[in-house]
Amino acid sequence: MNQIKIGKFIAECRKNKKLTQEELASKLNVSSKSVSRWENGRTMPDYSILKLLCDNLDITVNELLSGEKENNNYDENLDNILKEYYKLKKQKNIIKNTLIILSILFLALIVRIIIVGGIVALITFNPYKNISGIENYNKEYYIKEYKGDLDSNLSIFPNDTFNLINPTFYSSFKVGLFDTDGYIVLDTKYNENDFNNEINRLSNLNMIISNCNGSTFTNYIKYDENSYQYPAYITIDGFSSTYEYALIDKDNLNITYVYLSYPNVSNIQYNKYLKKDKSEYSIMDTLNKYSMYNHSFDNNNSFNEFDDCSK
Repeated sequence: MNQIKIGKFIAECRKNKKLTQEELASKLNVSSKSVSRWENGRTMPDYSILKLLCDNLDITVNELLSGEKENNNYDENLDNILKEYYKLKKQKNIIKNTLIILSILFLALIVRIIIVGGIVALITFNPYKNISGIENYNKEYYIKEYKGDLDSNLSIFPNDTFNLINPTFYSSFKVGLFDTDGYIVLDTKYNENDFNNEINRLSNLNMIISNCNGSTFTNYIKYDENSYQYPAYITIDGFSSTYEYALIDKDNLNITYVYLSYPNVSNIQYNKYLKKDKSEYSIMDTLNKYSMYNHSFDNNNSFNEFDDCSK
């Protein structure tokens, strides 16, 4: 499956319908950034909106996943085959030719079943991959495996675990074709010196965003003492339904690093690390939210991500 080809096909169909990215996003109840990421081949639409997307673009799911309009008209093809069959009936070797035609019909049916079945399997088989245990903590793995969907390079998280004291780590991410959602949580203590060094690192995090024509903008990490149970250093605060932050328990020299994508506020695994006001997670206009990794150079019509110009 060619994700770049699918993205170009979505863009072509959208333009043919004379829709802007914002207008299509509004019809699908998603952000215009999501549409942009589909069209540049970085992500795929979530399975839950595939049918609605196809309806708005006047295409089939099969056409979407193949990245092109179907040339095959099954009813027309069947009619042509039957016409050939009746021609062959007039010939002496009718039995042989009948078997050939029936074989072709049967093969066409099997191929169609395989195609439809494969699409259904891709759409419905979307389990989560769970990882736990500090020995399995690998920041680079998540960046490589889920980079297209993270909206982050996980700057908030430490690169290694050498100076962590009694750390706990767990994560869960959707495995499959479509948009990633899930979480990463790393909770750990430090000795006093390492704790202070880590606070210094976090407080100085920043990201330079480029629009690829030479203009740049620098975003800086935010510090928030009110939204969570502990003071927090925040790199993403709801932008594109993602969150990334570090909770600081100074009294116990403890830091909890959290990344959430489309958070489920009822999930007991990370519920205690969520904002005090859970209603904030239901806000739909996520492009107005903060992200250190993104910036708009055109009044929020489009957004550049930190690594867009490196591709």
